[in-house]
Amino acid sequence: MKIQKIILLSRLISLFLIISCTTIASLIDEPTLPKTESLKDISTYEAKLSDYIMYLQVFLTRTQKKVKDPNYPKFTYFNPAELKSEHTVEDLKFNIKLFQDYITITKPIAQDVYRRYSKLKN
Repeated sequence: MKIQKIILLSRLISLFLIISCTTIASLIDEPTLPKTESLKDISTYEAKLSDYIMYLQVFLTRTQKKVKDPNYPKFTYFNPAELKSEHTVEDLKFNIKLFQDYITITKPIAQDVYRRYSKLKN
């Protein structure tokens, strides 16, 4: 009986924290270049950059919906149509370059959005 009360209390506290949270998500760090250019390392780096791009897009989209500001900065979604599908070092490097170019444009927008709309003072 006592354990059930503790579980119920912890769930209520968790629910309260979720409901009362009014800040936007924080930004994660951009993946770092691998130390070697092996196929495995480059492939892993490409996947991490892809995940990072998805994170930036989700962050910007959710924040835009949350703040509902008509002056929200404009951003574009990554266009995967140009990506190469072969897993050769050359194709992976090509894809990485596309990802890096997109990040160069979009990351400053996400950082600006975070500074502008976050209730946390950095």
